[in-house]
Amino acid sequence: MKHIYVALNGLILLLLQLTAGYAQSSPNNAEVEIRRLEAEQVEYLMNGKVAEMKNNWASDHTVNNPFNVVQDAATGLIQSGVLTYSKFERNIEKILIHDSVIVVMGNELIVPKTAPKDSSYETSQPIKRRFTNVWMQKDGKWLMIARHASNICSN
Repeated sequence: MKHIYVALNGLILLLLQLTAGYAQSSPNNAEVEIRRLEAEQVEYLMNGKVAEMKNNWASDHTVNNPFNVVQDAATGLIQSGVLTYSKFERNIEKILIHDSVIVVMGNELIVPKTAPKDSSYETSQPIKRRFTNVWMQKDGKWLMIARHASNICSN
């Protein structure tokens, strides 16, 4: 009887360790995937592949852009080709994973190649900014549902 009790305890401990290991590896897998998608978005942006970028956007993807406008990304400045970059570096500082929602925060260093008329952007001048991207898993696919980017004052 004692051997059965020891074996049962061992089995329970093994199951608990496997469950804990799975719970810890799942967010890591999601984080790896989101980091890949974030890098892919930058690559597509720099190569003018807006259609490919949109494949990773939810249909209602909304952007609070650095020009203080909240708008549907499908009608935004990148989609229309008004805003392009000669340099775009994204530094992810934090990724928060909450079930089917992931929040990515960090900073970006950009150099506009073209910019909207009457904007404060000067082409060829580096701009530092903060960003937050929100991803949601829908039907097994991670889609960006929201983005906020704010320029950091140069003072």
